[in-house]
Amino acid sequence: MNYRWDKKYIHWGVTAFCVIAGSMLFYVCLTNFNGVLDLAGRILEMFTPVIYGFAFAYLLSPIMNYFEKKWFRAMFRKADAKKCKRRGITRTKEQEEVHEYKLRKKSRALGVAMTMFTAIAVLVGLVSAVVPGVVASIGSFVERSNDYIHTIQNWNLSFLDGVPDVRDAVHDFMNNAPSMITGWLEEHILPELTDIAGSVASGIWTAVGALLNVLIGLVISVYFLYGKELFSAQGKKTLYSFLSVSRANLIIRNMRSIHKKFGGFVTGVLINAFLLGTEVFILMTIFQMPYAPLVSVLIGITNVIPYFGPIIGAVPSALLILMEDPMTCLYFIIMIIIVQQIDGNIVTPRILGDNTGLTSFWIIFALLLGQNLFGFVGLIIGVPLFAFLYAILKARVARALKDKGLPSDSDFYRRVSHIENETGEIIFLEEKEKSKKPKKKGFFSRRREKKAEKE
Repeated sequence: MNYRWDKKYIHWGVTAFCVIAGSMLFYVCLTNFNGVLDLAGRILEMFTPVIYGFAFAYLLSPIMNYFEKKWFRAMFRKADAKKCKRRGITRTKEQEEVHEYKLRKKSRALGVAMTMFTAIAVLVGLVSAVVPGVVASIGSFVERSNDYIHTIQNWNLSFLDGVPDVRDAVHDFMNNAPSMITGWLEEHILPELTDIAGSVASGIWTAVGALLNVLIGLVISVYFLYGKELFSAQGKKTLYSFLSVSRANLIIRNMRSIHKKFGGFVTGVLINAFLLGTEVFILMTIFQMPYAPLVSVLIGITNVIPYFGPIIGAVPSALLILMEDPMTCLYFIIMIIIVQQIDGNIVTPRILGDNTGLTSFWIIFALLLGQNLFGFVGLIIGVPLFAFLYAILKARVARALKDKGLPSDSDFYRRVSHIENETGEIIFLEEKEKSKKPKKKGFFSRRREKKAEKE
């Protein structure tokens, strides 16, 4: 007797198996959470050069597009037009397509080469210009650390002249500070010197590995830049093969939205940070302020953090200059306030525009959430990622309201009291106030009305 398999029962069986297997896997992940994190970290470490390469390619893509389209492709087309006109060459449609394909390949190759050359030249130029100044600033700070300690001591003593007991205690602490530091070094640092040496060696090896990953990432970025359209096409093909057309279209639209918000925001922030750091360096050099390279680098790096970045960079810079000269510190604070006002109100809106679409509250919320989840990187990517999620939620809410025949403008709902469940009628606040029953008059109100009637 032949047994016929019912597809319905096969489907139920496969579904039950997947549910049981998924539940067991989820249980194993919960009971071995640290092991799962360690495995995820190792997998992520394996793909670190690829991630670096994608990040480099993503940041360099606008530069490559400029070189490819504005320089080489325009140059080749102009030269080909002159050659065809001079020799009287006429191509068919197929020949024109083949020629255009070859022209694009040559333009892409030259655009990638020019982009990498420009990026490496800018990086080398920045390192050669900034690093010596930063090292000199740090060295000067270390050399004058004793003078700074005496300056702080004098500040404390002059500030505490009216409280002799506290002043004497601070004076004793400052005098005993060198011996305390020496004792701490002898008791804690020297016995653990072997472990410290191992940590230093491990740190050096980690730095070498990170540098190697960066170099490999630069090589991989060349492949990403050269074949970005091919990678995009393969991604679309994969989505359409495994998902429904509507869901694949939704994912593609969301990815384009990410690119528009995240890419434009990050690229604009980096350009703005570079311009601001350069401006601060030029002004500090003109006014002969100390630690110009170190402070300008610090201001530029922290400015990539939205909203709080200028404060994070300005406070330690001001304290550093304060120990050198209080009046110079005051001038520096005034200069930073003016520069930040110009940058925040004129430069940044022109570079970034309104890419986020978030209010100040949501920007602060995104910064705090990103910092707690991803650390310093979260401060940079938190705002554009949250703006993307906010835009998706806003679009879904607008679509759902449209399906129900309701407007999506938030200001409209300021006047809405409620919507009738049965009829769907919108009741506004002013209509609700009119429909309220009049309040019962009190004793004194009735007496005043009677008195007015008698008069």
